[in-house]
Amino acid sequence: MPAKNCPPDQISINIRNERRSSSRRRRLATRARSPHAGASSAVEEGVGQQLRRAKFALADAQLIVARWHGFESWPKFAKHIETITSESSY
Repeated sequence: MPAKNCPPDQISINIRNERRSSSRRRRLATRARSPHAGASSAVEEGVGQQLRRAKFALADAQLIVARWHGFESWPKFAKHIETITSESSY
């Protein structure tokens, strides 16, 4: 879709997607050139297997999500989301 026919929100989405794609291509190219690419893949695979076997509580996942969004705890994140949704329902 040409940029001049896109709404402003769509333009920013398109730009973000293009940046992500080029960033992914650079990362893949760097990994392919790395002399230790096989070693790091094996390490990552081992870590992945350990994570799949590990047991996580719901609270662990909630904390990860909260911190991903910049909050220090799940209750603070949940309160923020509740505030946003209650304000938008008016």
